[in-house]
Amino acid sequence: MVIKTAKLFPERFLVKHGLKQVYKYRHMSTDYYCNFMGKAVFKQGIYKRKWFDNPVYAPFETVQLKVPGRLHDFLTERFGDYMKPPSSDRIKYEQHAESWDFNHQKIITNEYNDEDKLI
Repeated sequence: MVIKTAKLFPERFLVKHGLKQVYKYRHMSTDYYCNFMGKAVFKQGIYKRKWFDNPVYAPFETVQLKVPGRLHDFLTERFGDYMKPPSSDRIKYEQHAESWDFNHQKIITNEYNDEDKLI
């Protein structure tokens, strides 16, 4: 019902409202971060801030990606035994998209200068 109701609002409104909620807490001092915008739910979406201190770069295919300094702790909390290959059902569940068309990206601009990192 929430999803159906949300579809009645203009997309621009939803993005602006969501980003306002994200940025509202940006400068608060806390020992935890949360991510409730993804598939992690409740406890799985709460992460210790210290895991993200001192980020490092890790190789991924042909690029270097910035990852949490305590990546093992983060991955263990989020996925359990993350070195064990997941089932084919779990892989399908975690899949974000089968394809991405770079020619049809939506450009959204407003007062948040690093919004593109969130979308």
